[in-house]
Amino acid sequence: MPYSELLRGRASLGGQIYLVTAVTRNRVPLFTNLHPGRIVVRTLHCQEVAARAPTLAYVVMPDHLHWLVQLRPGSNLSEVVRSVKGKSAFDINRAVGTRGPLHTVEAPLAIV
Repeated sequence: MPYSELLRGRASLGGQIYLVTAVTRNRVPLFTNLHPGRIVVRTLHCQEVAARAPTLAYVVMPDHLHWLVQLRPGSNLSEVVRSVKGKSAFDINRAVGTRGPLHTVEAPLAIV
């Protein structure tokens, strides 16, 4: 199914609660290492995200995230999700000394 068909009928409504699922690139089990998972959780709770869409609940699995979030009026769900994915990828890459799309983390990381 083309991506454009997946978006048909979707809406971003302020005050509504959404369940978001995000998968790592190629379903690499990136979050078996605790540090990248903590970075994602920290991103879900950061002030920028919380101001637009406070987190109600989440679970980080080895290769994906389930996130229950309530969208604030005037916010766009696609932009909030893009922001979370971009910020967490940037922070994980910075922590492990890599760039670009996230792939598996080879070496153990210090817990922050």
